[in-house]
Formats: sequence, structure tokens, C-alpha cells
Amino acid sequence: MKKRLLALALCLVLAVSLLPITAAATDYFLSSMTVKASDVEKKGDRYYLKSVNWEAISEQGEKFNNSNSCGYHIQEIPVYTTDPSSGGDVLTEAPVAGTTYYITFRITTDGSSGVRFNPMSDFSATLEIPGYTASMIRFQRVHNTCDVYYKLTKHEHTWQLTQTDSTLTVECGNNGCPIRKMSVELKANSVTLPNSPFNAWLEGWEQLVSEFPEAKYKFDYKYKGPGDSEYRPVDPIAANAKAGEYQVGVSLWDITRGPIDPSEGTYLFVKYTAADPAVTAQTGDNRPIEIMMASVLVFSALAAAAFILDSKRKYKQ
Repeated sequence: MKKRLLALALCLVLAVSLLPITAAATDYFLSSMTVKASDVEKKGDRYYLKSVNWEAISEQGEKFNNSNSCGYHIQEIPVYTTDPSSGGDVLTEAPVAGTTYYITFRITTDGSSGVRFNPMSDFSATLEIPGYTASMIRFQRVHNTCDVYYKLTKHEHTWQLTQTDSTLTVECGNNGCPIRKMSVELKANSVTLPNSPFNAWLEGWEQLVSEFPEAKYKFDYKYKGPGDSEYRPVDPIAANAKAGEYQVGVSLWDITRGPIDPSEGTYLFVKYTAADPAVTAQTGDNRPIEIMMASVLVFSALAAAAFILDSKRKYKQ
């Protein structure tokens, strides 16, 4: 009887040893994932998601991402103008705010790593793109692949303008907008002639024009000399550079979308001065050079007198 039991046990051990090794491995069923892209970019004549990164979480809490894929892949993601489940037309023109587009991506697991989809449970996939709102329409699972479909809408900006004498702030009121606030400031430096007093510039203009490619600006210079009661227009040429007070203004406008319009009072200005080198110290202060030289002579005389008195005192000792 003992021999029969031993033979039965040996048969069981042999049977178990024939099972695949992977059967004892842990299976990770993906339960959710987050896909992040930095923007929508043009490649050739079509538009795709830019700089795609992802992170997935299994039902057991295990995380997988770009650096720890475990056989987990996402194919390149194009943008469609129509639902790709019925063919779909790939986007060939720049996305327009307020227009609905479509995205689909396929998640593929190689199976050998133990990363799989659980056919008995739901799966959620979040898509995040700055400047866009994405909502999942549906997903389809077949073995080791899962196709996820989204609607994608570019944010429609609601621009709000705030203005001071020299600064214009443009802010989008949409909470989901990645471009929350931009500022452009009019600046000009006080100078000593012959440096040009016509040196105004707009700080922050590059960021502003990136959102409003058709934005334009125009500087207007005014001058008030000694004895003048008010500023008068002056052409910004070298022959008109004189000592006195200056005011530069700038008109801002956008000929296509019109968030910046001089008719709405968008006019910035700043005041500064130009000094005559004949009557102003080169250090940049406003004291006449004669006063500076007199001060130097007085201090030199006092220093010499102190030296002489100190020498006489030592001699007497």
C-alpha cells in the first residue's frame, strides 16, 4: 500500500513539473492609465500628439510607465477630424479653438511579461493635453490590445485685458487654459547724449505675438525741452535728439481677432530724460560738472591742510 501511495505522489510531482513556468508568475491586469502629451504638432502634412508619456496602474497597484514598460506600448497618435472608428480623416490644418477632434490610441501588451487586460473588469484611460479638453468615448479590448477613443476640443480663449500706464496684461478666463497670463511692458532708458533717446522697446512681446501672430505695434515719441509747457511730437531721428524730457507711447492692435485694439484705449506710455554731456556728469547723475569739480578741489585742499598740520605737530614733538 505504501509503495502505491509513493508511486502516486511521484506521478503528481511529475505532472506539476510539466506545467509552464509562467503559470506560476503574477499576472498584472491593467485597471487604469494616464496619457500625457505636451501639445499637438505637425509632422509632414498631418498633426499628431507631441511628447507622449504615460503611466499605467494594475489592479494590484503595480505601476508601469515609459521607463518601466514591461512590454507595454502605445503607437504614434494622430489627430482626426472625424471619428476614426469609421475610417476617420487625419487633421491636416492647424486645430481651431472650439472645434471637436478625435483621438484613438492602441495599448499593446506582449503577454510574456504578465501584463494583461482583465476582460471581466472596466478599464479607464485619461488623456491630458495642455490647452485641450479630452473625454473618453469608449474602449475595445481584444486579447492583449485595447483601443481607446476620445473626443478632443481645443480651449476657446476668453481674453481679458488689464492696463496700466506702461503695462498691458492679457489673461484667459478659462480655468483649463495653460496660457493663463501674459504681460507686455513698454520701456525706455534715460540717456546722456549722444546716445539715442529713441530707444523704446516692448518687454514680453515675443510671448504675446506667439498667441496673436497678427499683432502689431507703433511707437510715438514726444519731446519737451527746457521752457516748454507741454510735450510735442518728434520724429525719432538722430537730428532730433536733444536734451530734455521725452515721452514714448505705443499703440497695440491685432487685425484678425481684435483683443488688442487702440480704439478700446490700449495705449501705453512712459516718460524719461536725455541729458546734455556738457552740463551733466558722466556718472549719470544730474549735478553740473562744475559743482563736481569744485567739490573735488575743496576736498583736496582740506586733505592737504590736514597733512601739513599733522607734519608740523610731529616736527614740534
